[in-house]
Amino acid sequence: QVDGKIMKGNYKAVPESFLRIEPLNLIADYVLKQYPGAQILEVEKEYNNNRHTGYEFTLDNNVELDFGLTGPPSPVIPGGGGSQNPGNDPTVVPGGNNPPVSGGGNPATGNNNLPQTVQAFINAHFRNVEIRYTKQERDEYEVYLNGYDLEFDLQGNWKKVSSVGYAKVALPESLLFLSPVNNINNYIRTNYPGRYIIEIEKDYDNRKLNYDIELDNRKELVFNADGQFVRVDY
Repeated sequence: QVDGKIMKGNYKAVPESFLRIEPLNLIADYVLKQYPGAQILEVEKEYNNNRHTGYEFTLDNNVELDFGLTGPPSPVIPGGGGSQNPGNDPTVVPGGNNPPVSGGGNPATGNNNLPQTVQAFINAHFRNVEIRYTKQERDEYEVYLNGYDLEFDLQGNWKKVSSVGYAKVALPESLLFLSPVNNINNYIRTNYPGRYIIEIEKDYDNRKLNYDIELDNRKELVFNADGQFVRVDY
């Protein structure tokens, strides 16, 4: 998965150099012709039974498109009959005014359509932060805020909180007061004075919970379920 790094207003687009790689270049050309003015925010490889089956593109207008391995659909056969390679036709995961299409994910939703636990988390720690858009995947919710990305499981438990953009800001202090994150934050203040946390992710290694932390200097640290330091992650 690749998230964009070039800012568009308060949001980011995937670098053009990455989109020149085949077959992404073919897909990107197709997408930008079909959605003029749109920015590609995310490119993700899709797998089925550990087999690479295609690519998912997320645009800044809340549209998601699924493509096969060889890229966009072939030109339409003159006289009818559809594309020469219908298996590569993109599936649109709707957002905004796009009509629903079966076989994709779910449409982008507003805050009111998120689970109550997700809404409560956002209201507690990001009350005054603009929600850009949200989406539901098969196994998680993703919430894109102005300056932050949040991930939750389907029960509404937070999985990952990231500061995004060029000028990555610290995560809200209210979040860092939660147990056991407060132990992690205290360790950072003591051992890395002047540094701050820009990302925290719950990681289950052999069903054992760890917290993966990234600081503003890009150093990555691992803590256990009690918030005790384990190691520096290289």
